[in-house]
Amino acid sequence: MNNTIKIVGTAAAAVGFVSLAGSIVYRASVHEQICRSYEHQLIATGEKGASMLTEMIGMQATIKENPFAVFGILGQLGPLMQGALEFKSQMNNTLYAYLGTCGEHRRSEWVNRPEVKSLFERIQTQGAEIQKVSQ
Repeated sequence: MNNTIKIVGTAAAAVGFVSLAGSIVYRASVHEQICRSYEHQLIATGEKGASMLTEMIGMQATIKENPFAVFGILGQLGPLMQGALEFKSQMNNTLYAYLGTCGEHRRSEWVNRPEVKSLFERIQTQGAEIQKVSQ
């Protein structure tokens, strides 16, 4: 009888350990999926921002070539500026949530990936180009 209690106790402990380990693995998997989702969202938002900046650079070039073109472009500026504000807000909100969930260490590693680094460098270069022409 005493051996039966030990066997049942050992089996219950093993089941509890397996259940706990499974829960930890599951949580880690969910956490990884959430972090990857934020990363994909940040890339998509960054690509959208780069596209808007390219459009703005094109508009600036058109106006520089023909100052009267500004009258044709005026109607596009409102939606473009609204898109820029939404881009900034979405990028900030997603980055804040990403940092809170995934941590600074992961963000640093992610930002230094070649594809991510080149996207953000392109955005910075385009932004500097727009500011240079605007001055």
